[in-house]
Amino acid sequence: MLPRIRSLLIATAVLAASHVGAIAAVQTPQPCDVITRTDAAKALGARPRPGVHAPSNTCAYFGASTGYIRISIMAGGMSGFTAARKNALPDVVDIDGIGTDAYYIKDEGEVINAVSHGIWYAVTLHFQSDDMHLSNPPKPLPQEIALAKLAASRL
Repeated sequence: MLPRIRSLLIATAVLAASHVGAIAAVQTPQPCDVITRTDAAKALGARPRPGVHAPSNTCAYFGASTGYIRISIMAGGMSGFTAARKNALPDVVDIDGIGTDAYYIKDEGEVINAVSHGIWYAVTLHFQSDDMHLSNPPKPLPQEIALAKLAASRL
């Protein structure tokens, strides 16, 4: 009887461990679910075409005449984010209030790199008449910051 109980306990422990592992695994979200077409419309000021999925875990929304929004879920998580940030020094400009950490690169204000819940992502907002990014130096637009915050809340 004792060996049977031990077998049952071992089987229970293995089953419990497999469930804990499944719960602990972080699943990478689909970028078009993180920033939706409705979100893109608000930022662009016009309804874009449906999101285009790229093989590199990217989603892009294109407005007919306004511009585009792109979100990419990057490989590497926090360590990849940290390495990319380090490689961009000294041109990194930190942004407070987005996820765990966020920055953009001086003179490249239209791309925000951020990390939230261990997931590294990049948000790009580009208008056809890119005079909006021509501040000196270029900075992320308020709509872009709002999208990056929204993405952080959905990851």
